Amino acid sequence: LIAALRLDPSSLDALELAAVSLQQLGKGGCAEAFHRRAIAQDPSRPRAQVNLGLLLLHSSSSSSDAGWADARAHQAEEVLARALPLAAATSPLDVPLTSAALLGLAP
Repeated sequence: LIAALRLDPSSLDALELAAVSLQQLGKGGCAEAFHRRAIAQDPSRPRAQVNLGLLLLHSSSSSSDAGWADARAHQAEEVLARALPLAAATSPLDVPLTSAALLGLAP
């Protein structure tokens, strides 16, 4: 992924895959940055937005700081509210279940 991003820093597929990989490695802050970078490049693609929303939701549920958790949950709601209409307008294959798997909702 690093080589792919060096060759083409604007590759949305590489950015999204890097973000999900970092999420799986427990590097939530880095994953969030990659998701946001992908969204900034193409706000009409739902995959990064759905994954970011789920990352924010997951991080809010794992925090012991109630104020921070509430803020993250609110951010997750905003991101997912933008992403769901985009996702509904695309093929189901365009929005993979990677985040569902990260959250333990899929095998």
